[in-house]
Amino acid sequence: MTEDEQIEAGQRIAAFLEDEAVKRALQRLAAKYYDEFKAARTAEGRESAHSKAMVLDDFANEMRSVVDTGKRVKAEVQRRARGR
Repeated sequence: MTEDEQIEAGQRIAAFLEDEAVKRALQRLAAKYYDEFKAARTAEGRESAHSKAMVLDDFANEMRSVVDTGKRVKAEVQRRARGR
C-alpha cells in the first residue's frame, strides 16, 4: 500500500469505528458471545463462544491497527513535508 492508501484506509476505518451503529453492533456481538459462553452446558459450547469472541477481538484489533498505521504514516508524511 502506498502512504496515501494507508492514510485513507486509516481515516475510513476510523470513521467506520466511530459510527454509533457500528459501535452498538460490536457491543451486541460481544455481549451475545459472553452470554453464549455463560449459558454453554458443554466444553464445545464454551469453546465455540470463546472462538467467536476471539474473532471479534481480532477484527477490532486489526481495525485499530490500520487506524494507528494511518495516523503514524500521516504524521511521518507531514514531518517530511516540513523538512525535518
